[in-house]
Amino acid sequence: ALVPFQKLSTSAARSSEVFTINGQHYLAIAQFADDFTEGNKGLDGGKSEYHSLIYRWNGTQFEVFQKVPSHGGRDFEYFEINKVPYLALAN
Repeated sequence: ALVPFQKLSTSAARSSEVFTINGQHYLAIAQFADDFTEGNKGLDGGKSEYHSLIYRWNGTQFEVFQKVPSHGGRDFEYFEINKVPYLALAN
């Protein structure tokens, strides 16, 4: 059975991408918008000029590593070209 070990605060999250660079583990969360304080939370409402999140594993939990400016973030995709890592964000 799966057992939750950490809750991550997100806003209108649309997707996640797990990847490893040089042995360090990351989790990227594409966030669509900053949810309105009232109304349709997590749906297509909210302020779309927001940020998406990249978390880094510190050995016991994920912590925010970077906030990526985005406009209606939908999906992250990690890939490598000639062993150079890339992380693309679709808005």
